[in-house]
Amino acid sequence: MKEPTLEDYGLTKEDIRSCKKYEEETVYWIFKTVIILGAVLGVIQAFTFVVPLGTPFHAVEAGHILMALLGGGFMALIGASCGLIVSLFVALIYHHTLPLFNKHIKTFREYKKAKDKFDAWFTRTQTEFWGSLTGKQFEHEFASVLSRNGYNIEKVAKGSGDGGVDIIAHKGWHKVIVQCKVHKNPVGPAVVRDLYGAMKHAKAKRAILACTSGFTKGVKQFAKHKPIDLINMNGIIHLSRTGHTSADD
Repeated sequence: MKEPTLEDYGLTKEDIRSCKKYEEETVYWIFKTVIILGAVLGVIQAFTFVVPLGTPFHAVEAGHILMALLGGGFMALIGASCGLIVSLFVALIYHHTLPLFNKHIKTFREYKKAKDKFDAWFTRTQTEFWGSLTGKQFEHEFASVLSRNGYNIEKVAKGSGDGGVDIIAHKGWHKVIVQCKVHKNPVGPAVVRDLYGAMKHAKAKRAILACTSGFTKGVKQFAKHKPIDLINMNGIIHLSRTGHTSADD
């Protein structure tokens, strides 16, 4: 499957930003306007209930004003709540009908739909690919990914790893050691502690622990505030595609 591009749909990055901003601002305006309108109508309803229309000002007693204020606050809350419900329906109708009147938005949504479809397909096929690898295959494939992302690969261990190190690489002037794990279950803290020790022993600047099955809470806590990158399956896929890990890693 070919990844859709902006050029395929005659769009630019500025078009994408403009369309997103337009949709977000319009939806915000709908919610804001309808909710405020509901609150105002609620206040008017409360005042006309306590003080009927046409009542002379001098005939309005202080008690009436107090009741109107209290009732107005309550009815404003009710009106705003109703306005929220109405705005949801209005926003839903707007979302489905806007492309009929705005061709730019229609094209933007077609591109986004195609992009989401490709992303789902890519993630599914990549998950199957990385999950099917043996330990050694994983090491070599991950080394290739690092190489494509600016790492100079010095060594990929031939055996079971050199002191817990599967890959030795360099990023600029910095030495980086990598350990690759293909497990069915998330790896535990012992693995990352050994990697940290290996990093100190090798005098490396950073360490990377890549694991297709993810990490336990203990691993994440240990690696926090240390120069250790934890890369799970999603991170591996993002790195192989975009050159950086996802925000969830």
